[in-house]
Amino acid sequence: MINPYDPSSAPDSDGDRAAEFMELLAARQGQIFGYIFAIISNATDAQDVYQQTVMALWRKFDEFEKDSNFTAWALKVAYYEVQMYRRANSRSKLLFSDDLVAMLSDSQLEATAGLEESGDRLANLQHCLSKLKGADRELVRMSYEERTPVLEMAKLLKRSSQSICNSLRRIRMALLKCVDSQQARNGA
Repeated sequence: MINPYDPSSAPDSDGDRAAEFMELLAARQGQIFGYIFAIISNATDAQDVYQQTVMALWRKFDEFEKDSNFTAWALKVAYYEVQMYRRANSRSKLLFSDDLVAMLSDSQLEATAGLEESGDRLANLQHCLSKLKGADRELVRMSYEERTPVLEMAKLLKRSSQSICNSLRRIRMALLKCVDSQQARNGA
């Protein structure tokens, strides 16, 4: 039997492929389980379906296109595993209707896509912040990390409050432009 947690059990004995699978899965296991639990709403059953999903993902991993969206692919596989669970437990009165499950599934996929996009934008913002001059980075830190009021910043830096506001506006515009540029460069 293939064990996705044991790289030596890979069908083609390619430990790199197993390591790649485990890295992708580890980064998204919470999202996958959350998706399943949102539909099934019973922790024990959701855990069983999650385990079945992991096994199905491993069996089908050769079908996964390397540069495509692993989360979307994994959630699609999870959707089919949830459907198999629902069919096997169709006599239970606690199951949602098929329409509701489809709606929950679509909603969860949209939320996941939004989280990934937010993560990309955050990484791009961190890159852009690192490119700022030291004084500008300090203004951003004071304003956003420490939540220092503009008047207090003006006193500390011996500048007018209008000067601080103008600098923060300029920095925000530069960061927005930089993040958008990074997003376009990365194809997001």
